[in-house]
Amino acid sequence: MPAELASRLQREIQSELEAALSRLRALRGRLEERDLDPDALERDLEGAISDIDATEAALVARASELEDAIRSLSAELELGIADRTRELAETSARLSTVVQQLPDGVLIFDGTGELQLANRRAEALLGQPADRLGVAIDAMRTSPGWPLFPVLETGEPAKVERLELDRNGSTLLVEVDVVPVRSDSVIVAVVVVVKDITDRERRDRAERDFVTNAAHELQTPIAAIASAVDVLQAGAKERPADRDRFLGHIERASTRLGKLTRALLVLARAQNRSEQPRTEVIPLAPLLRSIAEMTAGRAIEVSCPDDAAVIANRPLLEQALANLSENAVKYAGGEVRLAAGQANGRVTIDVVDRGPGIAEALQSHVFERFYRGDGEIEGFGLGLAIVREAVDALGGELALDSGPDGTRVSIALPAARIRAT
Repeated sequence: MPAELASRLQREIQSELEAALSRLRALRGRLEERDLDPDALERDLEGAISDIDATEAALVARASELEDAIRSLSAELELGIADRTRELAETSARLSTVVQQLPDGVLIFDGTGELQLANRRAEALLGQPADRLGVAIDAMRTSPGWPLFPVLETGEPAKVERLELDRNGSTLLVEVDVVPVRSDSVIVAVVVVVKDITDRERRDRAERDFVTNAAHELQTPIAAIASAVDVLQAGAKERPADRDRFLGHIERASTRLGKLTRALLVLARAQNRSEQPRTEVIPLAPLLRSIAEMTAGRAIEVSCPDDAAVIANRPLLEQALANLSENAVKYAGGEVRLAAGQANGRVTIDVVDRGPGIAEALQSHVFERFYRGDGEIEGFGLGLAIVREAVDALGGELALDSGPDGTRVSIALPAARIRAT
C-alpha cells in the first residue's frame, strides 16, 4: 500500500512540524513577557534547540520513508502500466488478426472521416494496397451512394444493399453496412463493412433467367397444343386430312413438352445435393456401346478396353453421355467417337466429333442453361447444362477442347476394374 503509507507519513510530518512551531511560539511569548531569568532562558533555548534537532531528525527519517514509499508507489505504477500496456497490445494484436481474417472488407475511420484501418479483404475489394486505399476512398467520396458522411452527420447506422464500385475498369457490386462508434455521445469512429455480392447477384440473375427461359420453352409446345385443339374444335376434326395433320402437331408438341419436362427434372435432381447419388461399379464398354446404338442420326465408333470401369451413379452417367453423344451428332459434320482410357486411378471418357468446332468466345457459354450455339437447330439448350450438373454431382471433372478440327468433351471419374473370370 505505498499510497496509504505516503499519506500517513505526510500527516505525521505535518503534525511534528506543527508541534515544534507551537513550542517556538510559546518560547517567543515568554521572551516577550520578559519573565525569565538568564538561567531559565538558557535552559529553554537549549530545550528548544534540542526539540528542533529532534524534529529535524524525525523529518529526515520521515522524508526518507516518504521517498521509499514514493519509489515503491512509482515502481508499482510502472509495473501496472507495463502490464496494462502489454494486455492492450495483446488485445489489439488479437483484434487486428480477427479483423484481417474476416471474409468481408472492414474499413475503420475516425470521427472526421479519415481512414485509420483496413483489412486485406478491403484492399482486395477496392483493388488497392493499404498505402493507396486513401486514394480509392477519396474517389468514393463523390459517389452518391457512399454512406460514410451521412452517418457522420446524423449519427445513425446506415445500410446500402447495392453499391457499384469501379475496380480497375470492372464493376464490383457490394453491400455496405456503416456503424458509428460513440463515446459520451460523440462519434469517435465509424466502422464500414463491405461485402462482395457480385456472385450472388449473378446467381440471382441466372435463376431469374432460368425461370424466364423455362417458362418460355414450356410456353411454346403448350401454345402449339392449344392452337391445334382450337382448330380441331372449330371443325377441322370433321376433315380427316386436317384432323391427322393437327393431331400430328399435338403429338410433336407433346413429345417436345415431355422431353423438356424430363430434362428439367434431371437437371433439378442433379442440382439437389440433399442426398448423395448412389454409386456402383459400371463396366464402360457395354455402356458406351449402348449409348452409341441409342443415338440416332449417325454411326458412332466406340473405343474402350473390356476391363475398363468407373465408380458412378448409372442414371446420371448415362444421361450425361447420351446428351454429349446427341449433341455431337446434332452439331458435328463428321464422325463421332466414344473412347475411354485409364491413368492414375482415373478413367477419362471422351466424346469426340470432327465437326467445325466451337468458337473460342463461345466455349465458356456452352454449358450454360438454355444456351444454343445455333438457333437454327432444334433443342432446349439444356443438354450440356445437364452434363455439367451431372458430372458435378458425381464428383467428376469436365473438360472441353475445341478447334477447327473438331471438339472433344471429356469426363474424368474414379476408376474401377472388371476382373475376367
